[in-house]
Amino acid sequence: MGPAYETRTVLPRQIAEAAERSASPAAVGAALARLVERDPTLGERLGHDGSLRTALVAVLGASRSLTALCETDPAAVEVLAALDHREACGAGSPDDLVRWKRLELLRIAARDLVGMDGLEEVGSGLARMADDVFAAAWRLTGTPSIAVVAMGKYGGRELNYASDVDVLFVGSGDVGPALELARRCFRVDADLRPEGRDGVLVRSLDSYRSYWRRWAKTWEFQALLKARAAAGDAGLGTDFAGAASEVLWSRPFGADVVRQVRQMKARAVGELVRRGLFYR
Repeated sequence: MGPAYETRTVLPRQIAEAAERSASPAAVGAALARLVERDPTLGERLGHDGSLRTALVAVLGASRSLTALCETDPAAVEVLAALDHREACGAGSPDDLVRWKRLELLRIAARDLVGMDGLEEVGSGLARMADDVFAAAWRLTGTPSIAVVAMGKYGGRELNYASDVDVLFVGSGDVGPALELARRCFRVDADLRPEGRDGVLVRSLDSYRSYWRRWAKTWEFQALLKARAAAGDAGLGTDFAGAASEVLWSRPFGADVVRQVRQMKARAVGELVRRGLFYR
């Protein structure tokens, strides 16, 4: 029999040994003991299902927030038992959406931790999760004809777990309720819009075209490289992507623009060097 962890529950030897081999033996052992104490059938299940045991131990050893999810939502164990199954986002309420996002994040993280997915698949999975959250937020709040345009790492499907989700909004109407709901699920950043924080949150496509033609800076055109329609009004999103592509690739690319691009790269490399993340 394995050692006891914070409760009167004594873990079976096989499970206790898995905890001892984890990234954080004491924390994982304590969490497993609490889970088994709450659901005595889980101990036997973990003993027979090696894949579930591996996934659960990996998650418990990697994240306090995901550990809390496993301890408070019984569906979490079922997600870990079927990592190939992606539950559709059919949320019927804001609370349902928040719960779906947490469980989908658990599935993505577990697949990452046990080596089922590589960096590219994880980034794409996180971006797809964000797409679904925006689509559901629009549906649940009855948002008018507004398209969500993904930008930056989100647009390139290269999100990581700590990324802000960069977006633009195209159309007309009040995006506030849907945006507030989406922000219950992750950090949404709309500061890449024209004029940044001082600019209006939602613009028509003609307004974007006018801004690009008259005032947009080189870095703003660079940002359009990864722009894609993510959710909301699909037709408007497609029209935006087409207009962005046209303005991006039809504009002159002279010596002044080349110099500005080189300066942007130099600043980016300098910041990485300052942080010790890059060596010349």
